[in-house]
Amino acid sequence: MIWLVRGLAFVLAGLVGGVACVALNQISPLSALLGRHLLGLPLAGALLWFGAATLRRVTTPGGAWRAAVRRCFWSAMGVCFLSPFAYLWHSAPSVDYLSFNFAFFNLSSAVFVCNANRLTYQLGEFYGDRLLAVLARGSELFCYGTLSFAVAASVVGTWIVAAHEGVAIGGAVDLLLAACWPWLVAIGMAPVCVTAALLWTAKAISLARFEALANASETPSDHLAPIKER
Repeated sequence: MIWLVRGLAFVLAGLVGGVACVALNQISPLSALLGRHLLGLPLAGALLWFGAATLRRVTTPGGAWRAAVRRCFWSAMGVCFLSPFAYLWHSAPSVDYLSFNFAFFNLSSAVFVCNANRLTYQLGEFYGDRLLAVLARGSELFCYGTLSFAVAASVVGTWIVAAHEGVAIGGAVDLLLAACWPWLVAIGMAPVCVTAALLWTAKAISLARFEALANASETPSDHLAPIKER
C-alpha cells in the first residue's frame, strides 16, 4: 500500500508539473524568451517515470493491473526522454528532426494519460469502489474523445488551409499553428488536468484505506491493554 500511494503521488506531481510548465509558457510575459518554462518538462517526465516504476512494485491487484502499469511505465519513459524536444522544437520549429521527435513526445504523453486512466479503473475494480471505477471510465472516454477531436480537427484544418491558400502541407501546418496554437494547447491540456484530478481522488482513497488498515492493526493491542493492566 505504501508503494501504491507513493507511486500515485509521484505520477500526480509529474502531471501537475507538466501542466504548470506549459501554462507558464503560455501566460507569462517571459514566454517570448524561447519558451524557457518548457525546460521544466524533463523534470516532470522524470517524476512520471519514477512514479510508474514505483507502481510496478505493486502486484496484488492482478494481471490487468500489471499490464496497465507496464504500459504506463514505458510511455512515461518515452515522455521523460523526449521531453527536451518540446523546448528544442519551440526554439526552432522549422527543423524537421525536432518536429518529428516533438510529435513523438505528444504521442507518448497521450498514451500515458490514457493508460493512467485505465490504471485508475483497475484500481477501482480492485477496491470494489464503484464510484472510482465509473469516474475512471468517464475520464478515459473523455481523454479518447478530446484527443481524437484534436487530431481530426488538426488534419481537417490543415487540409482546408492548404486547399484555400494554395500552399504545401508544411506551410499549411505553420499557418494553422500560428492561428490556433492556444486552442490546441488548451484541448491538449484538458485530458491531463482531468487525469490529474482522477489520480488525486485515487491517491486520497488509497491513503484513507492505508490509514484504516493501520488503525485496524492497532485496535487489538488497544483492547488487550486493560487486560494486561489487570
